[in-house]
Amino acid sequence: MLRELASTLKGDLIAWDPVLQAERWRFRHRSPWNGGVLATAGGLIFQGTADGYLLALDAASGRELWRFFCQTGVMAAPVSYEIDGRQYVSVAVGWGGHFGLEWGPLSLAATGGLANHSRVLTFSLGGQASLPDGDRWRAQSEPAVARPRAATPARVQQGRLLFAQHCAACHGGAAISGGVLPDLRNSSEGIFKLWQPIVRGGLLQDRGMASFADHLSESDAEVIRLYVLHRAHQTWTERKAAPKR
Repeated sequence: MLRELASTLKGDLIAWDPVLQAERWRFRHRSPWNGGVLATAGGLIFQGTADGYLLALDAASGRELWRFFCQTGVMAAPVSYEIDGRQYVSVAVGWGGHFGLEWGPLSLAATGGLANHSRVLTFSLGGQASLPDGDRWRAQSEPAVARPRAATPARVQQGRLLFAQHCAACHGGAAISGGVLPDLRNSSEGIFKLWQPIVRGGLLQDRGMASFADHLSESDAEVIRLYVLHRAHQTWTERKAAPKR
């Protein structure tokens, strides 16, 4: 159902004539949250897409002329420059932003489940380089920690509300990652044991996980941990029970 919903969220690229105040052409992307646009003097439009492609379109008609699979969603706008008479097009590829972080399964559906590989790709006529093999987002694994007895419905509900308030913007609604950051439901036993030092102590601050000690008490962090474990077991049970495709 989520894939069907994501398919309705289109992100059209529209060429607009400012003189006639009318649409000249429209290019239909398969999903929203696509990259910025570069228009060149040679009549080309370059744009990256959420599902991992860099496209070159004819600026006059919108017809697709070329595409390259970047192995990850593209948000940034490409740039073009010249060195020693040779033209290059470079783009920073990588997935993120509000839609990529918070929208969980819709974000994964938009990218086709691509893993995030942040890098800069540069193209020129006659280029022969290729990318290493890419991969897909890792599906949820069996929870590393047993369902704790302390995960009562009341505490799980409290953790759900605190997670939505403090954690979902980066780690995804309902603890479902959008494919940019690790999915907390797949956390190792060591992560769950170090939950307080990570969440409140800033143990992983050098990797982008700031301390939330000013916003969450020890008991707050603990009920969030119980909620994440609850979601890990809940969705793992649903996955096992789902019919095989």
